Amino acid sequence: MYTVRTVRMDEFRQDAVRIALTSGLSRRQVAEDLGVGLSRLNRRAIVKSSV
Repeated sequence: MYTVRTVRMDEFRQDAVRIALTSGLSRRQVAEDLGVGLSRLNRRAIVKSSV
């Protein structure tokens, strides 16, 4: 069962990847701005861009 927090975290992750892929900023800058790990953002972006 999904909780509100789980849904919001999923949305946040999707938005972070979208920003990383479309903003023109480096992934390092996006990760720092959003307070997420660079390696995790990179992994999610690679998976998203290969789909």
